[in-house]
Amino acid sequence: MTFLTLTFTTTLTLTTITLSRPDATSKSSPTASSKCCVKLSALDDVALFNKLHVAYPKPALSRQRRDISSAPQSSRSLDDKLNYFNKELTATKSEVTNLIGSLQKQEGKADSKFIRLESEMTSLKSEMTSLKSEMGHLNENLTMQMKSFTETMSAQISVLNANMESRLDKFENRFLFGMVFAIFSVSVVAIGGTVAATFKRSPNRTD
Repeated sequence: MTFLTLTFTTTLTLTTITLSRPDATSKSSPTASSKCCVKLSALDDVALFNKLHVAYPKPALSRQRRDISSAPQSSRSLDDKLNYFNKELTATKSEVTNLIGSLQKQEGKADSKFIRLESEMTSLKSEMTSLKSEMGHLNENLTMQMKSFTETMSAQISVLNANMESRLDKFENRFLFGMVFAIFSVSVVAIGGTVAATFKRSPNRTD
């Protein structure tokens, strides 16, 4: 991380010096304007790398594993340093591209999982709707069966009550008839006994 910060700071400083001394640059090389454009592009790449480094720290960590001794020394020329920085930024762009590709793959997998989950939720909703419909039909059938059972039981209870009343009436009539018959029998026996006793006493009086 310290090396990357130092690299970006050095790039910004060198670009500032080059832009502030256009005469010296034009004397030393006939392609000074193209170098200036390359340096400005390097600045844009540095800003892009800073943003991506904040959002995705993994490439920065992989960059830290590189050998620090491969960095250009201060004795090298400005072109060598810029070439080195361009190579570093190209490698960083490659890593960022790979990271973006990996993120896109993960996003595609997440989208496919989401679509599959959405289809499963839709099928589950349809199953729940059909289950509610079946429960409604079952409730209606159960209500009708309970109503029919209640009516049947009421009719049977009414018939049973009528039978019990008729049987009680018959039993009462038979009981009353038996009571009358018993009273009549007792009366007949009593009268017969009285008459017999009277007949037995009559010869004694005659004698």
